Amino acid sequence: EVNFGCARAALGGLAMAVYDINFSKALVASSNFDEFAKALMECGQLELMHRAFALFAGLIEHGGECRDALVNTGLGAFCEAYVTSYQDESKALNDFNFSSQERRLFDVVMGLAKEIARSLR
Repeated sequence: EVNFGCARAALGGLAMAVYDINFSKALVASSNFDEFAKALMECGQLELMHRAFALFAGLIEHGGECRDALVNTGLGAFCEAYVTSYQDESKALNDFNFSSQERRLFDVVMGLAKEIARSLR
């Protein structure tokens, strides 16, 4: 939150690098991966959540230890709760007074959350 632009760029870079299996394995093996993943889940910024969920989706695609590391963070339950809490998307959009650009991004984030929740069931 201190430097949103830097955080957005860094997450975008991680989301792009996630398709390299060696990078992904090193990421999930890092000692602070759980804390890192939980901080991303809880950030509340749509642009950051979009990039974080893209990163998580890439890790899930690898399966094995990458998927298991995400299961251990509680990501599946988080995404289930996120989708459930905003199931009435029209109410959520009105509650947050999103711009048209933020509405489109919200739809993308919701789609990723649904995909992640399904993948981690």
